[in-house]
Amino acid sequence: MVRHFHTAWAESTVFYRAHRPRDHFRTSSHSSSRVARALARIVAEQWLRLGAPEGFTVTDVGADDGHLLASVRELVQPSIREGARWRAVDLVAGDADVDWVIADITSIDLAAAPGVLIAQELLDDIPCPIVQNDDAGRPWFLGLDEDGATAPLTPVTDRDDLAWLATWWPDPTPVAMREIGRPRDAAWQRLRASVTAGLAIAIDYGHVRAERRGGRWAAGTVRAFQSGRVVRPVPDGRRNITAHVAMDALADAPLRRQVEMTGIGGAEGDMLWLLDDRGASCVR
Repeated sequence: MVRHFHTAWAESTVFYRAHRPRDHFRTSSHSSSRVARALARIVAEQWLRLGAPEGFTVTDVGADDGHLLASVRELVQPSIREGARWRAVDLVAGDADVDWVIADITSIDLAAAPGVLIAQELLDDIPCPIVQNDDAGRPWFLGLDEDGATAPLTPVTDRDDLAWLATWWPDPTPVAMREIGRPRDAAWQRLRASVTAGLAIAIDYGHVRAERRGGRWAAGTVRAFQSGRVVRPVPDGRRNITAHVAMDALADAPLRRQVEMTGIGGAEGDMLWLLDDRGASCVR
């Protein structure tokens, strides 16, 4: 049986109910305290900017075991540590002593509050359609057979999908691969809406339109990780499937390289931080 790759990917997200991500891949928040320190500075800035409002909430979505949120809390001054609510969101609860919200992060509508929302290496795990151009440059959804082999399956005809590709990732090159980021865009709109004032931050391996138009990612960005190794991207529920995020499609907001925000170099330094300002108006 051949089915759409993105359908199989969506079904394989049971991976996150049975596995801790740290057992399969390393995130920058595990490898360095600099991410937590940069986020703690931002939390302190927003606390002062908003005037220490009642209900100030720091939310980590896709929090894994809660290590990042707990580290940020320890790094801020006591008045913020004690005055803020610390909320972690994931499919299963972690070890950190914070307020846990157990939910599907792709569809949850969080209770709204002023503060800071963090989505660190989250959006790249949200399944999205994968397309490959035919010889005439027309996009087809990628199919997957029972042996894990892929090939174009059906043409892309949905107007919204075609409009997204034309706007954010135009590429008529024969056999070029692309990912349609609409599910990530929708997830981000829901998450950012939960921040009534303050900042929503997405941190991820990503790309921008100039890179995409230049053909840098013409082979697509789908990858898989299992037990610390890069493996063939077969969405079978035993490995983590990921694809880079079209960060500039999420929101009209400033983007910064991780190296600018934290000083972390190497491949992790090329990660992008989207700093989505939700305003400074809130009721105390």
